[in-house]
Amino acid sequence: MKIRWRKLPFNRVASSAQKASLVAALGLLFLCWPFGRASAAFRVQFLDGEGGSRVLRTWTVGKVTYIPASDLAEALGARTFVSSKAPKFVLYFGGENLVVTALNPFVVAGTRTLQMFGETLLRDGEFWVPEESFCAFLAGMFPDALRYVPESHVLQVRTSGTNILAVEAKDKANGTLIHIRTSRPFKSEHVSTRYSHGWLYVDIYGGKVDSSKLSVKLDSRLVRSVVPLQLGQTAQLSFRLRREVSQRKVYCRGNPPEILVSLRTAEVLSEKILETLRRERRKWLIDAVVIDPGHGGHDPGSIGRRGTYEKDVTLAIAKRLKRILERDVGVKVYMTRSTDRFVPLKDRTKFANEKGAKLFISIHANANRNRRVHGVETYFLGPAKTEEAREVARLENSAIRYEDDIHDYKDLSDENFILAALAQNSFNHESQDLAALIQRNLVRYTGLQDRGVRQAGYYVLIGAAMPNVLVETAFISNPREERLLKDPKFQEKVARAIASAVRVFKRRYEKELAALR
Repeated sequence: MKIRWRKLPFNRVASSAQKASLVAALGLLFLCWPFGRASAAFRVQFLDGEGGSRVLRTWTVGKVTYIPASDLAEALGARTFVSSKAPKFVLYFGGENLVVTALNPFVVAGTRTLQMFGETLLRDGEFWVPEESFCAFLAGMFPDALRYVPESHVLQVRTSGTNILAVEAKDKANGTLIHIRTSRPFKSEHVSTRYSHGWLYVDIYGGKVDSSKLSVKLDSRLVRSVVPLQLGQTAQLSFRLRREVSQRKVYCRGNPPEILVSLRTAEVLSEKILETLRRERRKWLIDAVVIDPGHGGHDPGSIGRRGTYEKDVTLAIAKRLKRILERDVGVKVYMTRSTDRFVPLKDRTKFANEKGAKLFISIHANANRNRRVHGVETYFLGPAKTEEAREVARLENSAIRYEDDIHDYKDLSDENFILAALAQNSFNHESQDLAALIQRNLVRYTGLQDRGVRQAGYYVLIGAAMPNVLVETAFISNPREERLLKDPKFQEKVARAIASAVRVFKRRYEKELAALR
């Protein structure tokens, strides 16, 4: 289209109407100008199983083709996180966190950084990454699982490669800890152990191991050697031990994905010490629970788009949970608040300690600036392992701004917080076990996405002299989950899920206590 410019005399001044028309025309021209356009299709191709592929949206700006980071993550089955503090997008894949920032050309994964051929763009609330640079970087990090073909705009995904990557054994003050690093998370029910004639066998259903690629590091006086073996659909790791173990436990983590095997060796204790242990452990029969409905009073917590207050949802769920626990589990239940009133964070665990509670359960609703984020997650106290966990903890900890005196929190720096968390280490394993039971039940009862069990620095959990967890029931920032949180039927499901987990935890825990009588 050829544009003719009309030349005006220098001494002629345009009228207000002409100026307005000119501005409107230039604005329309700006909006219609093809700054970005659709481009050739990009596909994620699956080479294993039933095969198939998925076509993703594309957008070309200049000579750079972009793809939505969230769509790519969904196609790969990877979790994501959008920071509420800065325009950052985090993709969790294969045990790594890939971080991009809007209007920034760098992608960061751990200690590795790549400058892409174009900045990450933010369009209609979505993060778009340069296809070629980002996919090449991703495939380079996981060559056994991914292959990028730039000529045909295809990212090939192969799941048949190894997913058992490394084994490390370390001696601790109270036993030996074996780290099994994997490329994807495993469920605890898919991992089993047995001991026979000096050998500890760890069977991982769905695991794939290659003895020539497995990294092994033994810094232990207990573990002599490791023999990896692939048995059909099960990867078996056989550990040759120097002496018999009296106790072994397995923990499965999702981020980073790994399997932990804790070993305790047999020790001979005097009858006097055993009787002291019996007497002390009998005190810990689970007969009292404190439920902490998050926020309250002039602290509304997070607020949904439809005006739902987190403080109202948590109180409704807590009341239902109290009724079920007292009726079906047979424990005494105390609540940090039973009405819409404000309770300082430090007073909540203080209340639990004064009541002699054996469990502390804090109930919350999650929130994220990205309204598409959804699912349930359960936390226990400890230094955050991911940026996402830190962001969620910051959001909940921000409730201290409603308190009259925040002097008690000024010394909770990262270093001091770690020391406070370590002081509660005697309940760390129990808290993690309870969190895992609650998380599993929430997913099963509600059908929401499983976002896993995590640890983070929640002020409300500091000082609890008992196993303690914080439950993020659903995302109040997500339109669908906000509606669910207001639904009494959904609230009942959440309460029943938590109560059922407490029942199982109580049975397991007291069974161990009974063994010492």
